[in-house]
Amino acid sequence: MEHHHFNQCIVILHNNVNNILTNLTSVQHSTAIDLIEKAILATDLALHFKHIDKFIEKSQSPTKAVFETTSDKELLLNILMTACDLSGGAKPWQCHYRLSQLVSSEFFSEGDLEKEKFKQEPIDSMNRSKSDKLPQMQIQFLQSVCVPMYHSLSLCNPLLMPMLDGCNSNIEQWQKLIQTQNDNKPNNEIN
Repeated sequence: MEHHHFNQCIVILHNNVNNILTNLTSVQHSTAIDLIEKAILATDLALHFKHIDKFIEKSQSPTKAVFETTSDKELLLNILMTACDLSGGAKPWQCHYRLSQLVSSEFFSEGDLEKEKFKQEPIDSMNRSKSDKLPQMQIQFLQSVCVPMYHSLSLCNPLLMPMLDGCNSNIEQWQKLIQTQNDNKPNNEIN
């Protein structure tokens, strides 16, 4: 999907009305396109999992806030793009909850298509029949993806601590929602 996004970006940028790169030299243009591609592709979570361990290690080093080498800068770019892409996890509860509903609805639609086309049960996060597990899935996602990323970013720059605080607050809200759901179930239905 990210490759599609990059291709669409190039189409948009090369439209005469939107060509903000028109005054760049060919070297500058090539550098800008390369950076845009890296930034867009960095939002692929599969790539994030390749980078996060290196970033966690960097965030715990004495040079945690120093990104001088090209590889350090690319690592920071990758993590910051993912942090922006997943920032819904750190937003205030009402906004986070609404975004979670929208994203899960999109995932369930994709799962429906997979189920119809491939005649297989989709993974839980795309399986409409597992929608009652959304709170647990959100907690798992926030704890396994967002919290480590925002924690490491806040070690590099304490001004980013509100991102981590927002994630932790949303985890608490999901846990309260699960508790409320469990309190409203008959005893023999509680997981």
